[in-house]
Amino acid sequence: METSGTNSMPRQKLRKSQKTPSWGKQNMDSLESYVAGSGGPGHTNAGKLQENYDLLNGKLDYSSVEYVTNPYGGKQGEFPANYQHYDIISPKINLLIGEEIKRPLNFRAVSTNSDAVTEIEKEKSDILKAELEKIFSQNFSGGQVAPGEEPKPPEDLEKFLKYEYQDMREVTAHDLLKYLEEKERLIFKFNDGFKDALTAGREIYYVGLVGGKPTVRVCNTTDITVVTDKDNCNIEDAQAVIEERYMALGTIIDEFYDELTPAQITEIESLANFGENSGGTPGDLNYNVSEIRIQGDEAYKRTNSSINIFDDEGNIRVIRAEWKSLKLIGFLQTYDPMTDQWDEEIVDEDYIVPKEATKDKEKFLNWTDSTTELPMRIKWNWINEWWEGNKIGDIYVGIRPKPNQRRSMDNPSICKSGYVGYLYNA
Repeated sequence: METSGTNSMPRQKLRKSQKTPSWGKQNMDSLESYVAGSGGPGHTNAGKLQENYDLLNGKLDYSSVEYVTNPYGGKQGEFPANYQHYDIISPKINLLIGEEIKRPLNFRAVSTNSDAVTEIEKEKSDILKAELEKIFSQNFSGGQVAPGEEPKPPEDLEKFLKYEYQDMREVTAHDLLKYLEEKERLIFKFNDGFKDALTAGREIYYVGLVGGKPTVRVCNTTDITVVTDKDNCNIEDAQAVIEERYMALGTIIDEFYDELTPAQITEIESLANFGENSGGTPGDLNYNVSEIRIQGDEAYKRTNSSINIFDDEGNIRVIRAEWKSLKLIGFLQTYDPMTDQWDEEIVDEDYIVPKEATKDKEKFLNWTDSTTELPMRIKWNWINEWWEGNKIGDIYVGIRPKPNQRRSMDNPSICKSGYVGYLYNA
């Protein structure tokens, strides 16, 4: 479901010291409640998406077309048999899926920051000079060129420098991406995402660290709720993303073993045993999780302790959420008399400004460094910061700022979620 606002989220413009564990849990509960209550108007819903997947698999829910076959809801004189379902769409979708997986997955790592571009241009200039020296030595000085060191023809040299040349950083990045492409079997995962795009009008992936290793996971589109602007189709630019999964005990341990304490693992195990051995109670929607709690934050109490702990197969409910919060940073500038310019760096909110600093019209705090005797100044601004958290049953795990903030080099406030993809039907 994609919607345009969150439901009673706590205040986000807070200093680090104010973002307590209780504050993080309140955010998780707010996003969980948002999913449970549908949160507001959405472009689509999980039930409609599941209906599309059922149709792809040759299953028709006859009740979904009763508005045509039985518009008045009558129960008398019903037809003795249902009409036959003729699948006309899945062969076409399967054909497109088969064609897509044949397409090559071509990519190239390119350095875009100004320092790297300057170095690359210098290296290209050095290569061009070396080739010109070879040509001059061979044609004008009567020198001999060693076999294999012949100068390249001008058109080949131009093509090489323009399209093929890469510096060491680009080569290293390309090799890493190539390794991850094969390790993560991206061609097959992207093919699964293409199937979701054809079936549900959306494809969503989670890109992040699992067990300390970079991972790409194709998300079940029926599990994802995206809180975003109404005219925004990019998942990574959302305001919040909530994923609701039901996972087996072993899968939970595989994914969260480095985050869970021994006591939390014991509590999750007791949850799993309740789901498997309670005499047919998996799927009990009113099970009070506080009855089996082993430990917890006493400063924070849930307002709603009755949640869907299990599915029909006894798997445990796991909520993963990411949301945009706010962070205070300072743009610290030091005057350089050699260049007559201000050198700038970004500092954390913990940076200590001298008491004698004075504010100017541009909202800079100005002072003179006691060691270098150079003028210094700083301006404070609030920027976006992505937070993440997990909730396994009623256990909160890993609520924190995302370790890897994908930020724009031009605008430090622009950052991206770990969930990426596109909403084709938004």
